[in-house]
Amino acid sequence: MGNLADQLAAKFGAETQEKEKPEGTLARLALIVAEATGRDVQEIQPHTRLRDDTGATSLDLVEITVKTEEAFGVRLEGHTVADFDTVGDVVQFLDSAAR
Repeated sequence: MGNLADQLAAKFGAETQEKEKPEGTLARLALIVAEATGRDVQEIQPHTRLRDDTGATSLDLVEITVKTEEAFGVRLEGHTVADFDTVGDVVQFLDSAAR
């Protein structure tokens, strides 16, 4: 029968749109960083410095750390994203941890 959104869409002749999840480590991490810092996701690139370029506060960095661990299923074990200089450094860590 579908969920309520699907039922309403069918009744009114509209299609429901599922929120697209970004693919790839950089895209997924960029979304997490952008949401935590209020930056545009397009601004988050591998060379983006986590503190200096995003204006992330200590609390933002903790939020990014927790959401990154949840999203990638990786424990940073004694680290936070604050221990990394750039977004690209975090991406490299996550990609190597996934192997």
